[in-house]
This record gives sequence, structure tokens and C-alpha cells, in this order.
Amino acid sequence: MTNVIAPVHKTLQLACTPERAFEVFTSELATWWPLETHGVFKADADSVVFEPRAGGRIVETSKDGTENVWATVSVWDPPNRIVFSWAPDVDKAVETEVEVRIAPDGDATRFELIHRGWEKWAEQAQAFRSGYDSGWVGVLAKFEEAVR
Repeated sequence: MTNVIAPVHKTLQLACTPERAFEVFTSELATWWPLETHGVFKADADSVVFEPRAGGRIVETSKDGTENVWATVSVWDPPNRIVFSWAPDVDKAVETEVEVRIAPDGDATRFELIHRGWEKWAEQAQAFRSGYDSGWVGVLAKFEEAVR
């Protein structure tokens, strides 16, 4: 029997509209995602693009034009919700899932990121979850800066 591993859950209060948060998270991904530390190609990375719509993708491209598909979008509900598979590494054997929920919260916007499906990693599950738990903190700090 597989043990269920708690999702990584991050919440932000953003001083913007839900529409703005959704736009920055998706269409402006390249302006805030730290490719040099959180990309497959590191120093050789050229760009990362969030292709909108269900069936869309998140794609990193290297300076020589090589593409690495990080994710495939399964739910596209602007400005409320996005769900996508997550396998940015070169090895695509195991995917997790990321859900982003965006909602008005008084004069601000509540942004929630839920990253789940760690059980698929078997013995490595806790280590991967721990890495992403801390990794999302820095990545979302860049996102929060971009929203301002």
C-alpha cells in the first residue's frame, strides 16, 4: 500500500487583482522565473514560455533552440485556476501535478499553489517533496516581486 504524501501548499496575499496575478503567472512567466537556478538548461537557457489554454504547455528553450517541455495544461480557467502536469527534468518518467488557485480576498488576491502526486516517486518521494517545498519559496518570491 502506498503512503499518501502531503502536497506542497504555498499561499500568497498579493496586492493586485486576480486577473493581474493570473497574467503574471502565465503570460509573463519569462520575466520572473529564475531559469539560471530553476531551469533545465541553467546558463544555456534562453527562455521559458507558458502556452495558454487546456492542452497548452510550459516550455523551456535553450540558446541552441533545444526545447524541454516542463508541463502540460489540463485545466485553464482564467483568472481562477490552472492545473498542469509537472516534469521539468529531462527524465519525463514521473510527473507530479501543480494546481494554482487565484481568488479575490478583500482588496487583495489570494494565490494558492498546491503541488501533489509525490507518491509516484516511490522511495525518492520525500526527498523530492522536501526539495520542492523549499524551492517554491524562492520561485514564488520572484513571482510576488513581478506582480508588484
